[in-house]
Amino acid sequence: MAEFKRIICFIFLLITRVALASLRRDLRILARILPGEYSNLKQYHNDAYLSNAVPTRERHIFFWSRYTPIQLPSLDEDTTNFYVEHFMDKSIKPSQQKIYSFLLDPVQNSVRMEVYKLEGIGDIRNSRAARFQLHNMTSAELYSNRECDMFWRRLGMRTFAAATGPQCVANMKGEKDNVLNLVGRQVRILVSIVLTPTYINAQEGWYRVSDGSKITAIGVPYKLMKIKKIKQKLRFGRSRKFQKDSPKLANLYIGPWELRDLVSLAGALMSGHSVRYTVNLTNCFLVSGTTMDRLSFGDYVDTFEIFQDGKKKEITRLEFSHHKLIHSETGFVSIIKEVVVYSNSSVYVTVTYLQPPQSHIRKQGKWFCQLYDVIQRDGNLKFITEPHKDVIPIKRFTSLLSLLRKGRLVRMSVDYTTCAGARTKAISGGEITDYDVMESEKMIEVSMSRRLTYFRNYPRYVLNFVTFIFNNDGQVFVKATTMDASTYTPYTASKMYCNFGDADQAGSVKLFYQ
Repeated sequence: MAEFKRIICFIFLLITRVALASLRRDLRILARILPGEYSNLKQYHNDAYLSNAVPTRERHIFFWSRYTPIQLPSLDEDTTNFYVEHFMDKSIKPSQQKIYSFLLDPVQNSVRMEVYKLEGIGDIRNSRAARFQLHNMTSAELYSNRECDMFWRRLGMRTFAAATGPQCVANMKGEKDNVLNLVGRQVRILVSIVLTPTYINAQEGWYRVSDGSKITAIGVPYKLMKIKKIKQKLRFGRSRKFQKDSPKLANLYIGPWELRDLVSLAGALMSGHSVRYTVNLTNCFLVSGTTMDRLSFGDYVDTFEIFQDGKKKEITRLEFSHHKLIHSETGFVSIIKEVVVYSNSSVYVTVTYLQPPQSHIRKQGKWFCQLYDVIQRDGNLKFITEPHKDVIPIKRFTSLLSLLRKGRLVRMSVDYTTCAGARTKAISGGEITDYDVMESEKMIEVSMSRRLTYFRNYPRYVLNFVTFIFNNDGQVFVKATTMDASTYTPYTASKMYCNFGDADQAGSVKLFYQ
């Protein structure tokens, strides 16, 4: 019985550690995204332009906010804090000044946000006395309604959603109830926020506790676009409680991020992020073939293919390969390294040595490995990306042409399930490293290829070669050919018609640049 309890305690401790590690990563990403200035100027102008079509109660007032990283001695060192200013109706004086304090909440499996009101403190940015007063505040002087804390959860790579809990209740003056005035004055406040790297979407509603009826609500959410990034903390200078900046909070650079599973790996590649990998086959299981001396290698994932389950639409595996030419005692040797990652985190790595020009197989080995587990510090293959780098979608042909001419790094992903004439249901993509502009700048031709040592049981190693022709009307003509890599004898060929959408609607071809 005692042994069973110890096992249960160990499992519980392990789960808690995994949850905390995930929350810490979420908080680092949140701290990188949030700082900046936000404005709903576009909403405000749209309402003014459509004044006859938008009811008065649904029109937006002009509103903008500023979120600045800050460090206060009165708050716990494990918190990430922001000095928040809200401005209304083009006023240069903030209507509200608050401190947003973020901390980990493993019980709710979320990042908790505590809000501290600042009243009668003056202009912190322009008054040294106000900054001195804030810096020397005690925790007792910072008021927070803990029942109205917000809980943040990460939904995607860099998308967060937040909401207040059901305990957020306040007394509203002027509200009366025929039966019991006290209950009638109590209102439940519901606030929801969506945060992305480019905007904040906020909505708020007040409801009677007695019957749940609506008192007031923002019918149309306020969408505040990020208009300026803020990278530096709000500095206080010297004071009687001088405190050094915490290295962990002062530097909001997230750093390399290890992708933990196939879903996050595919998500990073399909959203245009650069992904590097490192492999160490020393501790992998040799399934077939012979061992060799080059057991540790790495590169970035260039051309890739993602396969989905036909019924469930779930990602089942990812494939990519790397080709390298080396010197040997007998001349040149071509090395093909093929990696297949499955949804259960298992990985198969095949390394093949080929002798040009006939491409005879000199030696080949196939290993079974596992994705690296950050928590357990175990595994043989790591995928690393840098989520702090901005990846921006390309929506127009003219933008693509301009970015390529400027030498910008452009990546693409193609979902063939929405292309006309497609025989495959895969998603492929990679970096655009070679292009030609044709037909008086009305077309751009791009090609991608991937070498394989197996394809439908063909005896020789093959080359998957795909050509994309982008037209200025948004259409993309795709021709895919599988051929012998030595003689270029085609085995299969297909033609497809895709599109890369427009400014409002994404197409089957997605383009990104950094």
